Amino acid sequence: MVLKLILDIDKQSLTALMVKTVLKKSYVKEYQQLKFKDLYNVDPSEDPFDAALTALEENFDLSGCSTVALLIPSSSVCFRNIELPSLSHRKIRQILPFEIESYLPTSDKKYSSDFQILRHQYKEKNINIFTASTLTSDIEHYISILDSHNLKPEVIAPKGYISALAIQVKKPLANN
Repeated sequence: MVLKLILDIDKQSLTALMVKTVLKKSYVKEYQQLKFKDLYNVDPSEDPFDAALTALEENFDLSGCSTVALLIPSSSVCFRNIELPSLSHRKIRQILPFEIESYLPTSDKKYSSDFQILRHQYKEKNINIFTASTLTSDIEHYISILDSHNLKPEVIAPKGYISALAIQVKKPLANN
C-alpha cells in the first residue's frame, strides 16, 4: 500500500487529496478543501499555507504519506516557449537561465526554472522548449513550511501542469 498526498494551493485555499494505491489500483482515500478565510484561530501574521497544513493535520494522518506533490498557483509561474539548437538535456539545463533571463518579470531576483522539450521540431536542427520559472524564494518558502510539518515534496509543479501532461500523453481512441 502506498499513500500519496497531493496539495493544491491557490490564493484562497488549500485542497488536499490523499491517494491510496493497493496493488495497481488507486483511489482517493481522503479529500479536504480548506479555505484560508475560514481558518478561525489563525494569527493574522501566520502564513495561510502553514495554518491550512496545521488544520489538515487535525483531520488527516499524514505520517504514512510516502509521496507529497505540491501544485503551486500557475499565476506565480512564468511560462515561455523558446527555440534552441538541438542539445542534450544537460546542456539545455546549463544554458536555460541565460536564454530565459530577458523573459522573466524581474532580473534582480533569483528564479528556479525547468523545461520540457516539445515533441515536434519547429525548424530543422532546432527544438522547441517549454519553460516554467518561479521565484526561488517562493519554492524555498513552500519547502520550509512542508518541512516544518515533516512533509518532503517529491514534486512541485504549476497547477494545471499535471493535467496538461496527462492530456499530452493520452493515446487517441481507436475507431470502432
